[in-house]
Amino acid sequence: MAWERWCLRRPRWTAARDAVAIRDGAVEARLIALGDVALVRPRANDAIGRLDALKALLDAADIRIANLEAVITSHDQASTKIGHGLRADPEVLDALTAAGFNVVNAANNHALDYGAEGLTNSLELLAARGIGVCGIDAEADRQQCVTRVVNSIKVGFLGFCDDLNVAPVAGAPRPYLWSREAVSSAIAAARRQADVVIVQVHWGYEFALHPLRRNRDEARRAVEAGAHAVICHHAHVPLGFEVWKGCPIVHGLGNGFLPISPYLRSGHPWVDRSYALELGLVRDGVATVRLHPLALQRDGSPAPLAGGDRGALLRRVRRMSARLSDDAFLDRCERARLTYETVRLAAAIREAAAESAEALEARVALLELPRQQALLEFLTEHPQTARLALALRALVAARQAGNLRAVIARHASELSGALEGVRDLYRWRDALRARVP
Repeated sequence: MAWERWCLRRPRWTAARDAVAIRDGAVEARLIALGDVALVRPRANDAIGRLDALKALLDAADIRIANLEAVITSHDQASTKIGHGLRADPEVLDALTAAGFNVVNAANNHALDYGAEGLTNSLELLAARGIGVCGIDAEADRQQCVTRVVNSIKVGFLGFCDDLNVAPVAGAPRPYLWSREAVSSAIAAARRQADVVIVQVHWGYEFALHPLRRNRDEARRAVEAGAHAVICHHAHVPLGFEVWKGCPIVHGLGNGFLPISPYLRSGHPWVDRSYALELGLVRDGVATVRLHPLALQRDGSPAPLAGGDRGALLRRVRRMSARLSDDAFLDRCERARLTYETVRLAAAIREAAAESAEALEARVALLELPRQQALLEFLTEHPQTARLALALRALVAARQAGNLRAVIARHASELSGALEGVRDLYRWRDALRARVP
């Protein structure tokens, strides 16, 4: 962490740049997007933070969106066995309404922290305030593409995620999970309904300043499938952005409103830095991109950055943006991160097995989600970890067959030897480089 702080303070001679023009022509509507928004109460303070410092920025926009990181519900019984559930009290709707939010994305790993009941309650409360919610599976009898008309431009919003803290239940409201086929189909349908299609994606791993190579490529495929912009979140730190085939892809906005907990503080020095994204819309796409650097207070409240701090963040975002075209660099970062996550996953499964059958069942169920499936594909590609991949796939099959305990006992050696298996793949220098601009 000390090395990271030094790198973040080190002067950069790259010029600060907060705006990019993609095409000529007058902007017809302005959209402001915030990253992860969780209007939860800090433990040391009974008051909920505010969005007042962003009033001028939000008021100047025609449409405002964000990722809703914490469900808004009166249900207080958490369903997750993984970490702590995130929820916000219904009274926070006043803050969202006052700030003028039009659409929020609900496809993220915390969406089912309070079960399908908590998510349903959240959807109902938001609908009552006129706030649209994208990212809910169409099978749950909800519109997959949420649309809003602004200055005669019909804007469509889609949301996806690659991981959940609680496995979804068929037939109940649940986030829309990322798959190449599902995304392409949803974008094609959205293009028939809207003039401009904005895709939000919650994916990857926390505290990484550079996206996984595969996520960068999938975001580009979404543009090629017809998305006019792709906005990503989940890392809790700001990432770079690129313009791909005339459309912006923002690989991470950071935290839009999130109390700075000890967990976040231990994750990365930049959890209190982010930016609001401004898109200048025209009838058939995005004409301009502008970044508005932000700082978060301890209670989660965001405020505009100014002076040297603003310039420093913009310079580092520009440097990270340049690295998005370096395939070899992103490959090294991805390998370092996935090997690290392999050890964490194996340890989590072993801990769950020691805790209870219910905890083990819940943990193994998550192996069927897209992020873990991508990790298994990575492990299968390397001889050193192919046996571990087979063992993890065997656990998935065993859970479905109802003999999980017996199968995990047969594969105990593969799980306990995960660290040794990935040792030859891990490069600590690459892991460190992935955490600095």
